[in-house]
Amino acid sequence: MRSARANHDPRSLHPMMKRILLSLVSALLALGGAQSAGALTAVGEAAPDFTLTTLDGKETYTLSQLRGQVVYLDFWASWCGPCRASFPEVKALHETYKGRPFRVLAVSLDRKAADGVKFLEAQKAPFVSVFDEGGKVATRFGVQGIPTAFLIDAEGKVAHSAVGFDPQKVSQLKAKIEDLLGKVDAKAQAKPAVSSAGSGR
Repeated sequence: MRSARANHDPRSLHPMMKRILLSLVSALLALGGAQSAGALTAVGEAAPDFTLTTLDGKETYTLSQLRGQVVYLDFWASWCGPCRASFPEVKALHETYKGRPFRVLAVSLDRKAADGVKFLEAQKAPFVSVFDEGGKVATRFGVQGIPTAFLIDAEGKVAHSAVGFDPQKVSQLKAKIEDLLGKVDAKAQAKPAVSSAGSGR
């Protein structure tokens, strides 16, 4: 009969210790990768340009082609709880500024485009969502967690950024959007009117 002490043989701990060590190494590597991803694109900097296809694969959008509009760029994923919680407010932004030079452009970081499509259909999302496969665009923006949103002005520069979702700050976000839209409107009004009169010749 084996002694009960056999259950405490140090050699029996080796597989578990290996798993613990591997977990620790993986965690450290993950932290190191997050730190090396770089800081968020700062306010005042030009937003990195990109071209991405919509989740359904039907259209392609290039950020720089949206110049002249205020863009709310929202990095999200269907498996992200805070992202899901933020969607009603993002939909509200789209509806509030419909008809004005404002665009919501959501960027999905789902592993599969189909996952994002399924969620958007359930939410009846009225805005465009493109697919950032592999997260390359998110990396260029310095995104390390989601949701992360950038407010981009009509000149293509970052005017505001936010990590996470705080419903208490939505009013501040709207005030910033109104300010940026006011500048777009003022610039449009300042342009000289084009005369329809002939040259008289």
